[in-house]
Amino acid sequence: MFTAAVLAVALLPGAFFLWGFERRAGRYGIGLRDRSLRVAGGSAFILAIYAAPLYWLYTSHWNQFTAGDLPLWAPTVVSLSYLGLPLLLGWMLGIGVERRASWAGRFVPDNRIPTAWDHMFAQEMGGWIRCKLKSGVWVGGAYTSEAGRVTPYASEYPEQHDLYLFPAIKLDALTGSFVYDDHGELVLDAGGVWLHGDDIEIINFVTAEQENEEAVGW
Repeated sequence: MFTAAVLAVALLPGAFFLWGFERRAGRYGIGLRDRSLRVAGGSAFILAIYAAPLYWLYTSHWNQFTAGDLPLWAPTVVSLSYLGLPLLLGWMLGIGVERRASWAGRFVPDNRIPTAWDHMFAQEMGGWIRCKLKSGVWVGGAYTSEAGRVTPYASEYPEQHDLYLFPAIKLDALTGSFVYDDHGELVLDAGGVWLHGDDIEIINFVTAEQENEEAVGW
């Protein structure tokens, strides 16, 4: 029981680092074994950094700790530092990856993303998505990373591929061409459109500039 407790405490820094990272950068563990190795490796690295201060605490203050002579705030500060610093570092690295910062790329390569679906929707996007379903019908809607009242959403690995577009737009069901009104504006459809990945044959992302070029050609 004691050994299990020590092992759990030793693995906590890596687990908190991974949790903080994935809160911002997304979850990309291939499976339980892969994630376990990441937690174990991260904990080993962090404990190597903590080795000197932990040794100093043990040699200088262990007797005070066992005798109950330490101030009440001391164990709290040590505990928060032990778990809070890995969480903060993971969070900061996740922000760097989310924003595609050059310094973050030195630690986390782009090929960590397991599928093309995740690679596409992990980027900052703003425009329209047209999807050809396996039934042959084209549907589409807006997809933008900007916050709003109702926002589109794409699922992430390892969840099943789902896509929600809002607002929906009208397309030519057979060709996928945009439908415009008499003023040259895209015709919006009611509400949004939810799509299951298994029903999609082709996904076409069109920026606002590309859509305007198509409108001119139309």
